[in-house]
Amino acid sequence: MTSPPEYAPPADAAPPPSCELCRAAGRARARAHMAGSPEGVAEATEVIRSHPHGAGDQR
Repeated sequence: MTSPPEYAPPADAAPPPSCELCRAAGRARARAHMAGSPEGVAEATEVIRSHPHGAGDQR
């Protein structure tokens, strides 16, 4: 049995399907999560949150 990860991916910054930049950041975040890289997850999430079509549209 494996232990759970020390972090969880943020659930709030979903990339909208209409924005290629945010979708690319979402894919990068998924890869970082699978690799166990909290820094990569945080960086990709910040890209989505700070982009005009990212989480800012969903707040």
